Amino acid sequence: MAMKVIKSASITSRARENINDNFAELYAGGVGAIDIDAGESGVAGSVDIFPATAAHGKLAITVADQTGNTTVALTAAAMGQATTVTIPDPGAAAGYVVMTTAALALAEADVLQNVTPGTGAASKAMILDANSDWSAPVNCVFKYFQLKDADDTLLSTTLEYVNSNCDPVAQAVSPGAGFSGAGTVHKYGARRTGGVVKTEIMIDLTDTKSVATDLDIIGVSGVSHIGRITAALNGTILYGKMTCLEVPVGGAVDLDLYAADEGTGAYDGLVTDLTADVALVTAGGNWTLNLEKFMTGLPAANQYLYLTSGTATAGTYSAGKFLIEFWGY
Repeated sequence: MAMKVIKSASITSRARENINDNFAELYAGGVGAIDIDAGESGVAGSVDIFPATAAHGKLAITVADQTGNTTVALTAAAMGQATTVTIPDPGAAAGYVVMTTAALALAEADVLQNVTPGTGAASKAMILDANSDWSAPVNCVFKYFQLKDADDTLLSTTLEYVNSNCDPVAQAVSPGAGFSGAGTVHKYGARRTGGVVKTEIMIDLTDTKSVATDLDIIGVSGVSHIGRITAALNGTILYGKMTCLEVPVGGAVDLDLYAADEGTGAYDGLVTDLTADVALVTAGGNWTLNLEKFMTGLPAANQYLYLTSGTATAGTYSAGKFLIEFWGY
């Protein structure tokens, strides 16, 4: 039955003793009831639950005004075991319970536990940090996902595409240890668009040297290739060109681009002494600003690239910038 709320009453001392005795029995044996009402319409009520230790707070169950004259039911669903549900400390003066439209298993909720925004972790949710950044864990593998462009057009992608476009380690193609001087710049990048692979190499020859022997390798000392072509990163090369961005000064102004099987070609060595050497670009004269030369030969998979003197001119470069481009599939 429902318990009525007594707003006010005059209770005799004898009646008070009887009430106290009854409450003592209730505390000793527990309270059983079909319905318990705390308060009534227009009069706020609450249920206070105290812990076993004195002066250690309490749990107050209360209700705020509803939008309409409706009932909010707190229901325990059917469970297959004895279960203790704990309300954790939110760490703040106010906190809210996460709401879902369906039951959420512990394993599903655990993906949010101890998540650091912006940092990926195994079996945890992906949450961006305040800068909308997120770093994947080491050795994280994305098997398949979808992207959309600015027009909301669905784009499909593959692991190969992501690795070839986004992984700096996969694109880390370094020149030979003997190619670069103090002021030399060598930058290498490859990207895949659909079935086409574009490779670019930017070079500033500053502090490298040419020698007074035609087709000798340009560099500083020792192994002096400028990179390697591989099918995995660059595809099968179909077309290429070389562009002068700054006219060379100090060394040979007529220089050529070669490929060969070995990666051991050294500064001041003949590129034609290497196995399967092929002339990619033969300048046939001095380079001038913005001059483009299209490749007449193409590198095979796994061949190394070399810049060589096109004329017998010795000297150290103080300027000279080139862009070398390949298109493959």
